[in-house]
Amino acid sequence: MPLAPAAKLSLVEKKNIRDEWDSKRPEYEAEISKLLGTEWTINVDPLIIAPYVAASDSYAGRPGDVINGYFDGVASSLQYFLRDYPEGADELNRLVPSHQLALDVDHDNVYSYCGPLIKDGKLYIVFKEDRLWVNASDALDKDKLLEQLGKADAADAGPGAVRLSPAAKAAIGKDYTEAAANLQEEARTLLKNDKLVLNPNFEAVYAALEPVKKDKDPDNRLGNLSKVYFEEFVSALKYNKFDSDDLLQEAWEEVVTSNEVVLRIVDELTSDRKHGDSYAEAAVENGVLYLQTTPQRWGTNCGSTVSKLVDVISDAA
Repeated sequence: MPLAPAAKLSLVEKKNIRDEWDSKRPEYEAEISKLLGTEWTINVDPLIIAPYVAASDSYAGRPGDVINGYFDGVASSLQYFLRDYPEGADELNRLVPSHQLALDVDHDNVYSYCGPLIKDGKLYIVFKEDRLWVNASDALDKDKLLEQLGKADAADAGPGAVRLSPAAKAAIGKDYTEAAANLQEEARTLLKNDKLVLNPNFEAVYAALEPVKKDKDPDNRLGNLSKVYFEEFVSALKYNKFDSDDLLQEAWEEVVTSNEVVLRIVDELTSDRKHGDSYAEAAVENGVLYLQTTPQRWGTNCGSTVSKLVDVISDAA
């Protein structure tokens, strides 16, 4: 059970906090503030932490060392986090409005050792009460922090609302963005159309996958699978020799007047299978070429979206 806060600190404890924590905190705050682009502070109540330290055979009398142990790696963890998720600074600043880091016991037993918790407008590092200063370097583990940002963002959005999660955004940055730019350029070359846009339609696709989120894991797979669908599109252009066939290029220009290829989730595919199969298909609507599938089939046989690409263009011409 969580321990009651200490009524006061001993002289030994006060001295250790002064020497090993208070003297270092300003440096950590400056590093964190620089990384996140606005002023952040660290607010730790030693009276809350001291009873757990006193109960430890290894760290008795050293609350300053223990507190420091949880924060001396925070800047490095944030650097790693922001490297993979550059939007993370804005997300943290928005979802932690107090811009405060704090330390507390893990009252809800979320973690085996320690981890982040966003609560009451603060970003806490919480530790398991019988695992004090164990694996403290993982306190702001990237995946754990993304999960907490996702929960905070969902709470901020309100009941029933679905937003693209921070984890999904991070995965998109890692798995999709650069590759998609190259794929778009390749498709433009093949079609001799420098206005072509590949639109992953992330927000709508993510929302449509919400009912099958457990199976399809869009938080981690949305970026990669969107890339795969567009890889299949480019492969179909090559296979059908769009780059060397004037008639196909003319038909494309006549049909896809928006110059846009969009990923889409639909409730049902067309029954005749003329433009795909039971997994996916393509469709032209209002000058847009849609590569579409159902939530249950998302990520399965991605090439089916363009298996009958020439027929789709021909029928719409």
